Amino acid sequence: VGSPEETPEFIEERLKQFDTAVSLLSKVKRKALDRAIFFKPSLPQDRKLKLKFLRADCYDARKAAERMAKHFTAKLDLFGEEKLAKRITLDDLSEDDLASLNVKTVHDKDPVGRPVWFFDFSKQDFENMDAKVLGSMSRCLWHQAMACVEDETAQIKGICSISYCPGDLFRLSRQSNLSEFMATTKHLVSCLPYRVSSLHFCYDDPRVRFVLSSLRNTMGKAIRLRIRTHVGTQIEIAYSLMTFGINGRNLFHASRHNYIPLHRTREELQEKEKKEEEAKSGIILHPNPHDVLVGRGRPYLDHFGNRRLADYWVGERYLERYREGNRFQKTCLLLETIASLYDEEGGRFLQKSGNDGWVVVSEKMAREKVAKVFRFR
Repeated sequence: VGSPEETPEFIEERLKQFDTAVSLLSKVKRKALDRAIFFKPSLPQDRKLKLKFLRADCYDARKAAERMAKHFTAKLDLFGEEKLAKRITLDDLSEDDLASLNVKTVHDKDPVGRPVWFFDFSKQDFENMDAKVLGSMSRCLWHQAMACVEDETAQIKGICSISYCPGDLFRLSRQSNLSEFMATTKHLVSCLPYRVSSLHFCYDDPRVRFVLSSLRNTMGKAIRLRIRTHVGTQIEIAYSLMTFGINGRNLFHASRHNYIPLHRTREELQEKEKKEEEAKSGIILHPNPHDVLVGRGRPYLDHFGNRRLADYWVGERYLERYREGNRFQKTCLLLETIASLYDEEGGRFLQKSGNDGWVVVSEKMAREKVAKVFRFR
């Protein structure tokens, strides 16, 4: 199913429908999304982000809203609260993440102008795949997908995906690890704001066609109609792909290297510039998990740093000494708590400044915050 014609009037109408659909989501589904909005209040007005989700579901507002909620839930699980409201860049991926999955966005596009993804599973170790490896692969695929959909053409026309699975995949298909990988991939596809418009599956073992038959049954009708299979050697597969207008000769050469892109996207460079500006201006865009957020309400209480201040720093380490001390000793203990939190965990006391920024509060305000926590224990 292709995207409808995008006129200004049509887009405005669907954006309004999208906002309504998001507001109708249950609190459980919205939990991670609301958390992201707490850290970045301008997120609901991010027109470009909302268009990505609408285009991924062909402007079905209800499905797009569900996808956006799943997106932030999965992002919270994969990257943690610290990165929930920020753009994921290469700096957010570890060496294990980068080496976990061999996936490339090929320079040459298909005849329709869609970006081409190439997954090379020739060196993928499905037998020794565990939850840690699956997490690394998911983070790698997340970054690749979000970088790819920065291109508006990819949002509108979709992505052409090519998977190369040589060797004894028939034997591996009987292992639970491969099933877990397929389930993880399917879950990510439902969370990320992109859609696969064309899927090419390449293999060299004729028995794999039985595996493909099983996989087809788990996919929706729209995807099944867009699947094409190619069997043979690398050269035979390359020529077969060329009949679809895809330059297959460069794919296998490109896949010899691990997933380490040679350049950063424009948005990643802008993110880096924001960090440099943040260091100069004193405005903090993304609090870290151990920061204590000064404010009232459930979103503040739910922040990890606030909970840790109450449960560990106050509850376990200093509460008994605080109760036994005189006024002067209590004041000294407040300062010691603030200093220990910063020295041992890098925790700061932050307050909102503007729409999407935070600033470090004065020592007096930090003392008042800690004293309040002690009083309520």
